[in-house]
Amino acid sequence: MSKSLSELTDDLKNAGFVPIEILKNLDVKIGENIISDHSELKIVDCFNFESGTSASEEDTVYTIQSTKGDKGYFIIGFGGHIDTGHAELLNDLLRKSGHR
Repeated sequence: MSKSLSELTDDLKNAGFVPIEILKNLDVKIGENIISDHSELKIVDCFNFESGTSASEEDTVYTIQSTKGDKGYFIIGFGGHIDTGHAELLNDLLRKSGHR
């Protein structure tokens, strides 16, 4: 397992995962492919990183895969700024997988 966030992202890139981009209407761009239907996506894994004692120093990396094999990842940092697009995507994926 990776010891740091930067090591993990390097490992993910080496395994074929790319950073995802959230577009309008929560469309997800993985590489060159755009996925509108989140039911085509599933969470593969998540990795938690704590760099201090404050909640603002926590990050979680989520890896996702599409039904067509596209592999991506995104990072949600907790604290002062949470990317709302990534948070909404995560909420949608967790809801569709039966998690609350």
